[in-house]
Amino acid sequence: MKTYLVVNATPNPEGQEDLKIYSEAVGALLAKAGGQNPTRAKLEGVVKGKPDYPLMLMMEFPNGETIKNLFESEAYQKLLPHRNNAFSNLNIYIFSDL
Repeated sequence: MKTYLVVNATPNPEGQEDLKIYSEAVGALLAKAGGQNPTRAKLEGVVKGKPDYPLMLMMEFPNGETIKNLFESEAYQKLLPHRNNAFSNLNIYIFSDL
């Protein structure tokens, strides 16, 4: 069964340096954890609902446990101050095939 990490985000205009630091470091962690086929996208329009998150990342992983372990890791925890300043709004989800 395929498992996906999906991140919806609104960057903080005042946190651009933190965004750069976080993005570079977390990208390496995602790849090391086995993340594949990263898709980054920006919001083009809304059919129904609110345009709450202008950016999206989706990435395939071997399983959900791998994703959970990544976000609980010491290396990721050290990035939290950068993450918290880099985004004004952030949701991180784990999805799997139906």
